[in-house]
Amino acid sequence: MSHPDLDAAAQARLQEVFLGPPTRSTAPAAAGDQDASPIPGRRERLRHRVRVATRPVAEPALDRLADLVARRLRHTLRSEYDYLSASVELMRAEHTLLQQALYDANAFGVGGGAHRLDSLEINLELMKGQLAAFQSTLDDVGQAIAPAAGLVGVPQRFAELREQVNALDRQARAASRSSSPAAANASPTTPAPDAATDASPLSAGFDYVGFERRFRGDSESVLRTLADRYASILADHQPVLDFGCGRGELVEVLAARGIDAAGVDPDVGMVEEAIGSGRSVHLGDGLAHLRAMAPHSLGALISVHVVEHLPLPVLVELFELAATRLRPGGIFIAET
Repeated sequence: MSHPDLDAAAQARLQEVFLGPPTRSTAPAAAGDQDASPIPGRRERLRHRVRVATRPVAEPALDRLADLVARRLRHTLRSEYDYLSASVELMRAEHTLLQQALYDANAFGVGGGAHRLDSLEINLELMKGQLAAFQSTLDDVGQAIAPAAGLVGVPQRFAELREQVNALDRQARAASRSSSPAAANASPTTPAPDAATDASPLSAGFDYVGFERRFRGDSESVLRTLADRYASILADHQPVLDFGCGRGELVEVLAARGIDAAGVDPDVGMVEEAIGSGRSVHLGDGLAHLRAMAPHSLGALISVHVVEHLPLPVLVELFELAATRLRPGGIFIAET
């Protein structure tokens, strides 16, 4: 997979980090070919476990590194710009003083100020040229990182690139699971799906996480809005089930406030990421999960940006299950 903002060497390094080094072909060896033997499955399982084990550390480190680079870049460029601007203002002040001094000298018949004034004007023009060149460099940096927005779009561009790397990681793990026999490559860190699990319709070649971040907003700001909007009412109706929880960020926010909350989602990549972060999330079809729950066992059911994707019969069954699984006085929140 390639991206126009990354050269071939950068793409190769990213693929090596998330997919591992290129493996030798497992096709049958030709006659006399002694180097075409298949790679044992143990190495692939070990590589998968290493990736899963390091992901909770690597992804926050990438986030912090991107934020640090953006802050350092803004701070350095702003400091240079402020220094040059202050120098120009100082030169202008000296120019004004020398003009006044020359005027006073000419008024009293004293010569010698014209030469100094000419030198100062030359230096001022040179400083203007340096400032213009620096501004051009700033514009070039911004266009190289965020061509559509310039320097002000650099933080957003870093966030989008980070999401693309995460999407590549999810696709690589999905491809690894589909290309390996389940019995030979099963990993204890891979969550077991609930009964009657359906494949997520958004997992087949469409990066919904990147789409949501681009058009809905940064996940942290969205979480703050959800917490401010619903946390107090959910605290009075526990336990809470997040239907279609994705990576389980809302479950984590509610749990941090002492609310008994869990989630369910059919997307394997998102659930693996949620479980790797210690969130109480189940892999499986949400309706099947609700059918397996005891009647009147929930205090609240929340579904954020899910019901608008459901066909009418599925939506009706969701309402019917919610009516029987919620205890009397329970609440059902659906945000679209």
